[in-house]
Amino acid sequence: MVTIPFIEYPSFTEDVILDGVPYRFSFNWNDNGEFWSMIISDSNDNVLVAGIKIVIDYELIANFPGRSLPPGEMVAVDPSGTVQRISQDDFTDENVFLVYVTEDEVEQIEAGTL
Repeated sequence: MVTIPFIEYPSFTEDVILDGVPYRFSFNWNDNGEFWSMIISDSNDNVLVAGIKIVIDYELIANFPGRSLPPGEMVAVDPSGTVQRISQDDFTDENVFLVYVTEDEVEQIEAGTL
C-alpha cells in the first residue's frame, strides 16, 4: 500500500511511482464545491484522466478502464470513521489518507490471503 502525499497548498503536483510505473498527480481544491479533485498523467504529462472528485471510501480509478491508469485501487480512507466529507485540511491534518493498494495486494485481498 502506498500513501499519496499531500501538501498544504490548494493546488499542487506530485510525482509518484505506483506498481513500478511513474505517474504525475495534480490535486486541486475547489473552493465553490468544497472538494478535492485530481488529474492523473503519465511521465510525459499526457493526461490519462482528469476531474476525479476525491470522496471517502470510494474506489476512484476503477471506472476508467483502458486509460493506462495504475492497475491497483485508489481510495481516500478515514481511519477514525468520523469524516463525512473531506475538507481542505483533512489530508494534511492526517484525518484522511489517499492510499493506493497495489495490484498484488488487490489480488491477495480477493484471494483472502492478505
